[in-house]
Amino acid sequence: MSVCDAPPVDLHELTAQVTDVSRRYAERFGIARTSDWHILKLHEEVGELTQAHLMREGQARSKGMTHPEHDAKFAAEIADVLCHVLLVASHHSIDLQAEVERKWLTRVPRNAVVNAEDVPAASLVDGSGISRGKRPPRADERTTTLAFLRWHRETLRLKCAGLEPAQLARQPVGRSALSLLGLVRHAAESERFWFREVMAGEDAPPLFRFPGGAFDVAGANARTVAQAFEAWQEEVAFANRFVDEAPDLEITGNEPGEGPVALRWVLMHMLEEYARHNGHADLLREQIDGVVGL
Repeated sequence: MSVCDAPPVDLHELTAQVTDVSRRYAERFGIARTSDWHILKLHEEVGELTQAHLMREGQARSKGMTHPEHDAKFAAEIADVLCHVLLVASHHSIDLQAEVERKWLTRVPRNAVVNAEDVPAASLVDGSGISRGKRPPRADERTTTLAFLRWHRETLRLKCAGLEPAQLARQPVGRSALSLLGLVRHAAESERFWFREVMAGEDAPPLFRFPGGAFDVAGANARTVAQAFEAWQEEVAFANRFVDEAPDLEITGNEPGEGPVALRWVLMHMLEEYARHNGHADLLREQIDGVVGL
């Protein structure tokens, strides 16, 4: 079985197996597996991995080992480090699988597993279900603000509706890096930063950090588009839940480097963001296929 064909690893099960092996080893040799022992043993294993790397790259004495032997030792040391990371997490009752999902996998939405060959491109952004509801002319501040924000979000979706991945990734305006796909990814990042990180105080690393951020859409395909829209909708859903549960618009979050900021200000800023970028989207869509007035 190749690596690609192997079943996905369940970290909970793997941790249980590794912990059992470590327990039996410790009992056999009378080792007290304290917190200090776990972290120092991990440190030792990282040192051995570093040494194996240097030997493999010819930067340390080979000790008479062949290239295949160096490759095998390097792989074995990586396995040792992984197992001791699992042991440290288990010793401190850390759900490592949950932490990996929270810290890393939020950058690639779990539900966006799409093959470019299997999905009709136009169906990824279907305009038939998009409805920009009427904005109430005589409602209170909160209702009015949210209605306008919803309207702008739906406008951006409409600007993307019916286009293929290559069209969504197209950068048709001179030297500008702007594209409709880039705007959607940027919108996801904005929603995520202001509602998750600033207002909710969550650790919310960027979704599209590498290599060039949200506007780097080179090589976009159906999967790239699906991931972008999935991420955006997840962040919009979180923002909506947060606002719905907020007692009022006076509650504050903390903007890094700036200090306290009220939910009212964040909502006004999001309106500003969408209004500005929907203007960009107007121009981009017209340049792509001539469609106007969405």
